[in-house]
Amino acid sequence: MISKTGLGFAAVYVVVAMYLIYDDRNAQGGGWINLHGMLSGIATLPAAAVCELLGFRPDYKSNLHMGVMVTICAGLVYWVVSGVQNMFTKFSG
Repeated sequence: MISKTGLGFAAVYVVVAMYLIYDDRNAQGGGWINLHGMLSGIATLPAAAVCELLGFRPDYKSNLHMGVMVTICAGLVYWVVSGVQNMFTKFSG
C-alpha cells in the first residue's frame, strides 16, 4: 500500500531541494568567501555522502547528477515517513 503521507513529504522535499539547488547555482554574492555548491550538498547529503564514500564524487553542476541525488533522497524521505506512519498505526491501534 502506498503511503500518501510519505508521498506528500517526498514531494515537499523535491520542491525544496530543487529551489535550494537553483538558488545555489544562481547566487551572485559571496564577497570574500565562496560557498557555491554548499546548498546543493546539504540538499542531497544522504545520497551524496554515500556516493563519496564509495569513491563517486557527484558533480553539483550537472543536472543529471543532481536529479539522481534528489530522487534517491526523495525515496529515503518516503521510506522513513511511511515507516514511521506504519509503526505509529501498529502501536496506536
